[in-house]
Amino acid sequence: MSDQQNSAFANPAPLGLIGFGLTTVILSLINAGVLPKGGEPVVLPLAFAFGGLIQMMAGLMEFRTGNTFGTVVFLSYGAFWWWFALLVLLGGHGVLDLSLAAPSRSRSSAGAFSPCACGLLPSACPRRSFWYFSPCGSPSSCSALATC
Repeated sequence: MSDQQNSAFANPAPLGLIGFGLTTVILSLINAGVLPKGGEPVVLPLAFAFGGLIQMMAGLMEFRTGNTFGTVVFLSYGAFWWWFALLVLLGGHGVLDLSLAAPSRSRSSAGAFSPCACGLLPSACPRRSFWYFSPCGSPSSCSALATC
């Protein structure tokens, strides 16, 4: 066989992209309320098999073709989906205690998306335009707006 026949590999990027895209879209539709919240158990096998395993396989295939960027992207996203599925699975069965992982509602945790962040970009936004980034949820219920 010639060297040209040995180096002919299929492009693994479409496989990795469909694994990423389908898993992300299904979970996003559930999070957005378009699909029922009870559909989350459907995402777990999809995250393990299609979002995780298929993307890791695509990453290894990208490595074989010499594409470092594709290798890093697909292996990273594949590992992310395995992490997500294991987190939901183990947290849902009580193996992991996730009770302390909930975000705090204190003003100190608001961070850069608080209404006071407008002070950092005074020419880019009026003061009261960031109410939707605040932990308050609406401008009328947000006491932090008066303190900026």
